[in-house]
Amino acid sequence: MRFNGKWLECQDGVIRPVVDGGLLDETGGTESFPFLIDTGADRTLLSYEAVAHLGAEVETADGPVLEGVGGSTPSVALRATFWLLNTDGAPTPLGGPLLGRPYPVGDNLCILGRDLLTHFAVIVDRPGGVVCLLHGRHRYVIQET
Repeated sequence: MRFNGKWLECQDGVIRPVVDGGLLDETGGTESFPFLIDTGADRTLLSYEAVAHLGAEVETADGPVLEGVGGSTPSVALRATFWLLNTDGAPTPLGGPLLGRPYPVGDNLCILGRDLLTHFAVIVDRPGGVVCLLHGRHRYVIQET
């Protein structure tokens, strides 16, 4: 499978690698959101806006406190299915329990962390303008020129 991403200029003017993903809740509601490809993040984290927009059911209000370079943030556990849109145009569900932000903070980006990125070859090539996740039969080759 191959999932193409893009370089997105964020509100602060910084251009970041993202891939579009979504959340399918128990009522069948779905919406697409940009997910920051963050190889330094241990966990995938949905933005408050993504959780609120979809009306995802909060399973517990006492998710783990997540630590990062910017400090710590509480999380809530969610019952929902996360998906990425593959190059065939089909939403591909990915596993794992999901965490979300319980309140709005900073930017509106969801974070795609190593708990899901570990299943892919991650290509983040700013000079080449490429952002993609590869799995299975899709491979890449680095050639010297």
